[in-house]
Amino acid sequence: IAPEPYWRDVEDLAVYDVTLGERISWKWDAVLRELNLRGWQPPAGCELWDWGCGSGVAGRRVLAAWPGTFTGVCVTDHSVVATQYALRRLHAAWPELPSRGEAPAAQAPYVLCVSHVWNELSPSGREDLKRAASGAQAVIWVEPGVHSVARALQEVRGFLLESGGQRVVAPCTHQQRCGL
Repeated sequence: IAPEPYWRDVEDLAVYDVTLGERISWKWDAVLRELNLRGWQPPAGCELWDWGCGSGVAGRRVLAAWPGTFTGVCVTDHSVVATQYALRRLHAAWPELPSRGEAPAAQAPYVLCVSHVWNELSPSGREDLKRAASGAQAVIWVEPGVHSVARALQEVRGFLLESGGQRVVAPCTHQQRCGL
């Protein structure tokens, strides 16, 4: 668990973005391609919220997959340096798209985008993320394929199905708690 931001400066983020961030982009491309193959589209009239944005790789990939779909983009991270970096990258690529470094306004519809954060969160951070997910119109979530995180995501999936009324699209298409 990362108790405090580990991004020291913009250079850390820039180096991350072109190395590990690029590898994470490939994962996002595969997930987004799968969603498109299944005919899934984000709901109209929503902002995109990149929760725990880091360098903003995930949010940029989602925006590129569905250009013109979102009304704006919000990026949040426990690191102010990361939030500012992600905003600069977003504005450079989509200058016309409203973007800000804060959560969506109360009652505003949003699609939540989450990437590689679960194993870095405290228990209270995990609860915050679950609340954000349960309030979303849709959630697109990519994590590393380690057993402990996969197990935790099964629980989050069950929580969202039971409390948020979410419909699961992938990777398991059934609408019950995971039987594994």
